[in-house]
Amino acid sequence: MEPLFENRYIQDEAMLREFFRRTQLLSPVYILGYLCCVYFLLNFVFVWAFFGYCELYYLIFTAALLGYYWLLYHRSIKLTMNRELEMSSGKPLERRLVVTEDCFIHYTPTSSVEIPFDSVKKVRHSKNLILVCTKAKQAFVFPKATFTRGTLEEFLAFLKSKGIK
Repeated sequence: MEPLFENRYIQDEAMLREFFRRTQLLSPVYILGYLCCVYFLLNFVFVWAFFGYCELYYLIFTAALLGYYWLLYHRSIKLTMNRELEMSSGKPLERRLVVTEDCFIHYTPTSSVEIPFDSVKKVRHSKNLILVCTKAKQAFVFPKATFTRGTLEEFLAFLKSKGIK
């Protein structure tokens, strides 16, 4: 299998922050929580403005929920970085993603995984990353600036030609 595109990178904390911002913080459970916070804040303001007293439990619940989300976000980043360093004996783990005519291949020093194109559900974009999401709820990260074979524009055109949006 001849590689058409290749992407090499070392996963760092900034990349993980962007990844979790794009995946975890925009998940339906989090969005429902944000809507609850907005509802409780508006309810607090409405009661205070029209009835002249404060229902502090609205503010307490909102602060607790947002604090919990903040804690989960930072904990996810820390756990992922620690697991990464543990897998690679304390040094950063280099990742290599290769795209062939038939599949994606994800290489690490300890393993490799092939992902056929028909198992790809969608492609998400962020400022610096392309996330290839599979039906098995995995995401493979392609940093936009680290293509060693092919270009970003060619890669996106290739994905469209394969019917992946």
